[in-house]
Amino acid sequence: MFPLPRIIYAMASDGLVFKWMGNISSRFQTPIMGTLSAGLLTGILATLLELKPLVNMMSICALLTYSIVASCVLILRYEESEAYEKKGDHNPRTFTFIVKQLIGANKLKHSTKLTGQIVTALVCCYIIFCICMAILLSLYMKELFEGKVTILVPVVILFVVLLIILCFIYFQPTSGTKLAFSV
Repeated sequence: MFPLPRIIYAMASDGLVFKWMGNISSRFQTPIMGTLSAGLLTGILATLLELKPLVNMMSICALLTYSIVASCVLILRYEESEAYEKKGDHNPRTFTFIVKQLIGANKLKHSTKLTGQIVTALVCCYIIFCICMAILLSLYMKELFEGKVTILVPVVILFVVLLIILCFIYFQPTSGTKLAFSV
């Protein structure tokens, strides 16, 4: 309930929802319509649903929201530098160049459109492998604690793949653009 009116206000200011939802109270200087609509929505959900599933849904939604924001901020860190943006992207899009770029062998000093695309693809792969790891862990936790090799080997392989993806992201040059927030 606390951040939702501010999010509604920001979305209304950006034109993503109705403009009237971003109206500010002259007395309290808060987004009054955003607060009322968020309160009304929360009240309706609380009366229609059981409390335990609602709390679980809110926790999952908060986790998902923060994960999406962290992923987007990470991708922004590796976007094309302004210096390269004006020159144009002259990197070859060959398989060997991309593989060399994954391990940082091309010695690029500034991020390019290609390195930004590489990081975006790597972050998407990371998310997919994290989901696979979470599914494995949630379904086979008992077998994992028992030390069954049929579950232990895929979990270890997924863990190593996640570490390799993080290393590949680390090897990419970062953007020189100063952001108000960063990872």
